[in-house]
Amino acid sequence: MEKLAEHLKRIREAKTTKELESFCQAAWNDYPIKFGQNRTHNKIDRAIVGRGKELCNMHPKGDMVPQYRKRNRITVCNETYAVGYGGNSTGVRYARMAANRWVEKILLENGATEELAKNIANWWKRFPHRALQSIEKKWPTNMETGGRINE
Repeated sequence: MEKLAEHLKRIREAKTTKELESFCQAAWNDYPIKFGQNRTHNKIDRAIVGRGKELCNMHPKGDMVPQYRKRNRITVCNETYAVGYGGNSTGVRYARMAANRWVEKILLENGATEELAKNIANWWKRFPHRALQSIEKKWPTNMETGGRINE
């Protein structure tokens, strides 16, 4: 457990998306997915998502990474979309697909390429720091100097 606590501490203190990704890989290498270890992986995943959201909030282009809000709302680029509840499993799937298409449309309107919009739409729920890495590839920033965008 001491090793797990150390991994979680490093994940929570990551300063960049690259650091966070390397700490994630280290944690997953020490705790490979095995039957019966879901609690360990849940702790790791919660720490990753939490720190990823914090990094997105600190980044100047972090508003391009969608975030769930209260009452089934998604916010991206300062625009909000109310995701339908669906009613049943098929309806939920269609509602989420429609929300992903909306996210891609808003990102395209705000200067993202099609490839970037798809990358963000694929990563933002599970690993927000990976969506932010995709954004950083298109718009590099220097977080040491206050996050100004290098144009």
